[in-house]
Amino acid sequence: KHQECPFRKKVCWNCHGNHPGNDCPLRCRFCKDRHDYPLLECVKRVCRRVTDWKKSKPAQEQRNVLSSFEHLQVKLEGFEDLDLAKHNREVQKIVKELNEHHLIFPGDLDELATSILDMKPPPKKAFEQITPPPPPGPPPKPYVAPKLPKDSPPPMPENKYPWSEKIFLDTLLARGMYGCNVLSRIIGRGGIHHRRMETESGAR
Repeated sequence: KHQECPFRKKVCWNCHGNHPGNDCPLRCRFCKDRHDYPLLECVKRVCRRVTDWKKSKPAQEQRNVLSSFEHLQVKLEGFEDLDLAKHNREVQKIVKELNEHHLIFPGDLDELATSILDMKPPPKKAFEQITPPPPPGPPPKPYVAPKLPKDSPPPMPENKYPWSEKIFLDTLLARGMYGCNVLSRIIGRGGIHHRRMETESGAR
């Protein structure tokens, strides 16, 4: 107990001698080096280095490798024979990922990993493209390109608003429409034709 210690507060943390910790002539029992700072500061520096290591990228890669290796062991426990495990796609994927990180597989896992890495993919079957027979009936007529008009189109009427279009009904209506309510025929009952034209053309 510290109450029974004859040295009281003058106890070296390193060698437990009767002198302050800064004046200890022996090497540090943690880092095995000689330094001027006390033992507690050495322990704090080691803890800082461990904390920095845990935050580094190599430590993250190491944790990922250990997690993948544990996942591989759990997968292999579900197989009675390891020869059957090498044909499992998930086992093959984990082994290839671990091999990319240059992992050394222990014992029986080394033989399994070697057999998986040396395994060749199955050969792909040559797909022969079969030409379908012609459809029954007479052969189709040859394509004839339409003849382009030689005359220029008639000039467009004056258009004050670019989003509107003028339509001349006298060139579109038949003779039997004379005397009818043309506007109601175009709009339709309840505006059905008008809504259909707006839907198909996207115009208002």
